[in-house]
Amino acid sequence: MLGVNQLDFINYCNALKGNYRKGVHKMETLLENPTHAKEFAKNLGGVSVVLGTPVGKEDRNSETLRSMLLASDVANDAVYTWMGQYYEFDSWDELLGDEDRCKAMMANKLLWRALSASGVAMGKTVATLAGLSCSAYDDMSAVAASSTAMAAIIANSTALNAVVSSSAAMSAVAASQTAMAAVASSQTARTAIAASSTALSAIAASTTALNALYAKKKRMSGASASLSGKFIILQISNDNAFDTSQYGYATLSDGSKPKWDSYKGKYAYFKQYKKIATYMKNDTDSNDWIDYFQC
Repeated sequence: MLGVNQLDFINYCNALKGNYRKGVHKMETLLENPTHAKEFAKNLGGVSVVLGTPVGKEDRNSETLRSMLLASDVANDAVYTWMGQYYEFDSWDELLGDEDRCKAMMANKLLWRALSASGVAMGKTVATLAGLSCSAYDDMSAVAASSTAMAAIIANSTALNAVVSSSAAMSAVAASQTAMAAVASSQTARTAIAASSTALSAIAASTTALNALYAKKKRMSGASASLSGKFIILQISNDNAFDTSQYGYATLSDGSKPKWDSYKGKYAYFKQYKKIATYMKNDTDSNDWIDYFQC
């Protein structure tokens, strides 16, 4: 006889996967109802349909369903429920209080895909990896608010890599003045941020984060001045003419040289492109400039 979880899995699989478009609508309706959403997050069969799709074998709606669940108010509960089929535990602290287990989870793409989207899981994981007691931090926001925790994370490459690879962790970091002050002051953290598209996207979406970088901005000025390195472009003078052969331009990390005509305002260029600049050139007017943060 099939167990309850297996029956639930089959029923939810039929409901969410029988028709891809209707499945997305059903998930949307389910998550809009707080009571139903909480019930779903506690149902191992249901969350397994959404979180258990093998990495690299996604079907037509698996990524959408997973993104919807992990962006919802019950994301932490859903991940907690789902992890119960892999480990025996009675609390987040019991699950994530062991450094070796956290490292093993990071190495497992399927588990890490879900864990890295949970603010609670990420806060406790990176605290443990950094040699701290995960019981002292409720979630990633609590970690980001602690200068002690941020210093420990930046000093530990495994913990830092976990943070910059996680949208949930980076959203918390980008929203915290304490965390961003630590990031902006550390060459190690700046290098890790520059190498992560996840981290750059989170910073581009946060005024708090951008303001922290702006507080440490530098300015390149002078006719046809140029710089090579790794930079986040924060602002471009209004009259700085764009022309890759004659005037000003920037080369981004993907090799592109996108126009900046419509993105000269404060933070506009980086918000638009969300990439590191590896080369910047000013136009031929000595009064023009580019403000940037050096990674």
